Formats: sequence, C-alpha cells, structure tokens
Amino acid sequence: GEARLVLAAEPSVWEAYLLLGNVFKDNSSQDKAIELYKKVLTLYPKSSDALNNLALIYKTQGKDKEAEDFFKKALQLDPESPLVLKNLAYFLIKDKLYARAISNYKKILELDPQDIEAHIMLGIIFAETGHPKEAEGYFKKALRLNPDSFDALKNLGALYANTASLDKAISVWEKARALNPS
Repeated sequence: GEARLVLAAEPSVWEAYLLLGNVFKDNSSQDKAIELYKKVLTLYPKSSDALNNLALIYKTQGKDKEAEDFFKKALQLDPESPLVLKNLAYFLIKDKLYARAISNYKKILELDPQDIEAHIMLGIIFAETGHPKEAEGYFKKALRLNPDSFDALKNLGALYANTASLDKAISVWEKARALNPS
C-alpha cells in the first residue's frame, strides 16, 4: 500500500519501513517484519518502536534473551514509553516476574496516574500474589477513574469471590453484566 509507494519514491524513509514492518507483524509474517524493523534501525537507530516490535516478535518466538535485550534497548532510548513498559510488563507477568512487572506499572502510573489499564493490571498482580487489600485498592482506583470499566468490575468481583465476600462479588458482577451482557 502507501508504505510501499513511499519506499519506492524515497527508500531512506525509516517510518515507511516501520509501518510496513507493522503490517507484516500483524499478518504473521514475522521474518519479513524482523527484516524491516532491522532496516529501520540501520536508518534510524533511535526508533524505540522498532526495538519494541522486535522484542514482541522474539518473545512470541520463545527467544527470551533477544526479546529482553530489545526491550532494554527500547527503554534506554525512551524510558518513559508507556507502550514499551506495558509490553514488557505483560511478558514479565507471563514469566511470573511479578516484582519487575509491578515496577513497570508503577512507573506508568508515575507518568500517567489516570492509566486505568495499569491500575487493573496491578490489581491482578496483587490478587495473584496473595495481596487482596492492595488488589482491591487498585481495582477501586480504576473504577473511580472509570465507573463503567468492565475489566475492573470483573476482576474486583473475582477478587471478592476468592476472598469469600460473595455478596460483594454478586453486586459487582451484576454491574459488570449490565455493561457487557455476553
């Protein structure tokens, strides 16, 4: 599409390679995406987006060391990138490296205290690690920011159910069901 036209006219436009890499990444052509992201880095070594996307691909391929190296490089270039911090935190949770994931989400909240997803994810981590009071606090903060947050309601309801607060769980889940009946 448009990225290919730009590249045909001006092959040094790194943004076009990045966009084209995104197309290939999103369409499961990871080898081609890797090639394009590496081209971006030869043209513009400070592209934290290319580094982040390489990290995502390598992580999904089970190449954890490569993924971590690219996440670190992306954060060195842009230590306040919510996208890189969230992507890295997601994989840290999957790897059960909760303390590092918590650190990433707290950094996101330092940058943007209104980030509902970060509050919810912290609630999930604290619930999974046996800290229900902290979890409840984060879910409730997310609901103060957006009272209609289905994810916050669903997770708060699960927390209440798991801590034998069934009346609270039912009440919260009824609100969640009203927002998302399926």
